[in-house]
Formats: sequence, C-alpha cells, structure tokens
Amino acid sequence: ILHIIIISILSFSVKNTGSARLSAKTLCMESVQNDGKKEYLHYNVHSLYGWSQSQPTFQAVKMAMNERSLVISRSTYPSSGRYVGHWLGDNKSIWDDLYRSIIGMLEFNIFGIPYVGADVCGFEGNTTNELCTRWMQLGAFYPFFRNHNGLKHKDQDPAALGTDVIAASKRAIDRRYALNPYLYTLFYRAHVNGSTVVRPLFHEFPKDGNTWVIGEQFMWGRCLLISPVLKESQQEKKIGDYIETKDIFDNIPLHVRGGCIIPTEDYKQKKPDSKTDYLKNYTLYIFPVRDEAWGEIYVDELVSLDPIKQGKYEVFEFRYKSVLTIIVNKAFDKVQEITWKDEDGKCQMAP
Repeated sequence: ILHIIIISILSFSVKNTGSARLSAKTLCMESVQNDGKKEYLHYNVHSLYGWSQSQPTFQAVKMAMNERSLVISRSTYPSSGRYVGHWLGDNKSIWDDLYRSIIGMLEFNIFGIPYVGADVCGFEGNTTNELCTRWMQLGAFYPFFRNHNGLKHKDQDPAALGTDVIAASKRAIDRRYALNPYLYTLFYRAHVNGSTVVRPLFHEFPKDGNTWVIGEQFMWGRCLLISPVLKESQQEKKIGDYIETKDIFDNIPLHVRGGCIIPTEDYKQKKPDSKTDYLKNYTLYIFPVRDEAWGEIYVDELVSLDPIKQGKYEVFEFRYKSVLTIIVNKAFDKVQEITWKDEDGKCQMAP
C-alpha cells in the first residue's frame, strides 16, 4: 500500500543566514514527534524547544541558589518572559543593526518578554568609536544591557576604545543606575499587570497617527521618551513637544512627559539597612502639568524568590497637587499616607 502524505508547510521562514534551509541544524520540518499523548509535526512545535528549556533551567537555578536568579536565552516563545530574559542574537557592528535593535526590543516586550536587549556595539565585525559610543548610549536604555562581541573581532569594551568612549559610556551607565528605581518599578508593573517596560509611542498615544510609524524612538513606561542617535555623524534630531531635562539626563536626547514624577537614586551611597530608610537615597523630579503630577517606586529586598507573594515589598505612590502626598502601599493595601509641603522653599521644581 502506498501512502501519500501531503504536508502543508508555509514557505516563509525567519532565519539568521541567507541561504540556510528551514531545517538547517535541526530536524526536517515534516518529522513527526509526540509527547506520549499526541503526535505533532516538528514544524508546529520547533519554536517550543527554547521555552521547554527555559522553564526547567529557571526552576533548577532557583532550587540551587534558593534566592532570586537570572537566566538569559536566545530561543524563546510567548510566555518565556515568566522564566528568562532574551538577547536578540548575533548582530553586526553596523549602524543599521543599531537601529533594528530598537524594533526587536519593542517586539519582544509586546510578546511578553520585557527583559531583552541586543549585543551592544555589535557581535560580528569591528566597531568604530562613534558607533560604539552611540550604542552604549542606546544600550543603557535596553532592559538587558550588555556589551558583547565575537572572539575574532577587535576588543570593543569602552576601555579598549579610548578616553572619549570611556567618558561617554560612563555617563550613560551612570544615568542608567540613577534611573534604576524607575526601571525597577516598570518591571514590577510588567510582573503584576503584564504591561511593557519599553514601548512604542503608539501604545501611549494610539489616537495620534503620527506615532504609528515612529521606529527610531521608544518609551520607558509612560513617562520617559528616548530619542537615540542612530546615524553616523548625526548632530540633530527632530523631537516633539516634551520637556527636556538638563541635569542628569544629558548626552542622549531624553525627554519627560508632563505630569510625571521620576524617582532617581544616588546609587553610590550605601544601601539602606532598613525599610524605613528606603527613600533616603532617592531624589524625585517633579514635572507638573496644571500643578499636578504622579509617580511611584517599587522597593523590595532584592533577593527573595517571590517578594510580592511573601509581602516583602513596598510601593511608594507620589501624588503632587501643590503639595506632595506619599502613599505607602504594601501587599496592595494602603498602610500609610504622608503629606509634605515645601514651606521653606527648599524643593527645586523641574522647569
């Protein structure tokens, strides 16, 4: 008996190499496999391989460390973000890949994998001082920030590229550390609400058709707009009507949405010993619109496996309306409310 099986395989494939078959380095797409209950075409389950590795790896590391850990994968699938972060694979040290890293980062946040980033300064090829400087400035706003390249190419850590790259990279890294409270809070919201950490502008302004085609800018949460330099020798960048900060937010176009309160941290100071000292190292930048602004900080002790489930965290909510009100929340129940007024004029408001 001759059995004729017609397999409907889509012709479109996404791959790193231009000439590789869809089955390169793996099984034939027509292969049949099963889980003991049902048979599947390899074509339909291949993308689950990375997911199937991520979950047990995360569980094994958690059991071995008995504290919070970090796992990064290059092979992920929707919902992998519960267990691992993702890096965007082998890119090249070219300006076009600098730009395309933004698209990949935004897409993976939409996929539910918020901890994502590209190889800063490029993996394949030799970078240049200008390209690596611009990539370090952009990479400081990747959720996953790592300078990484191949063994056959020249060193591209800032120390190998001279004093100008070192200085620019240090400023970018300092800015990231200063904004850590804001970034950490975005990850908290992604965890409990499923929101994005980095997002395209049309997520915040869906009714503005101008935002639908913007791919060179992105946002951290609802408040910060990042407009990186993506072209060689570029000196100017067209931006919208936002307030530009001029103190710690320099050297890369970074803008703040009106009505936001941005928490920053003096990360060089000793970490607080008790929960009552959490706010001592923080500075709040208030950008009121019609004399109103809002912001929040999520804080935990950084090591427990599930601080939210265990109640080992606090959320400080900031409401400004002529006076600043701090609402302290724990385990989603309001436990304390503090009202502070700048009666002696020591508070410096953002312009």
